[in-house]
Amino acid sequence: MSALPQNVHDLLTRLNETSRHELDIVRDLSEAIELANASPYGLGSSVWTNDEAERRRCVAELEAGTTFINSMVVS
Repeated sequence: MSALPQNVHDLLTRLNETSRHELDIVRDLSEAIELANASPYGLGSSVWTNDEAERRRCVAELEAGTTFINSMVVS
């Protein structure tokens, strides 16, 4: 897993699909959703939270084929 700083938005790595897990460090949920939806990819997403309102918001707003809650696909 790679942890990427907030200025990552301008980096070329955000424009390319990666074959590893990434963890973006963001200020709030709105920024996280905006960053995720800015990607041309979006087969799957994973949200880790204990907050029911955040879960519902992520499922509704993330533009991904599948959104996993407190889990991820194992392949």
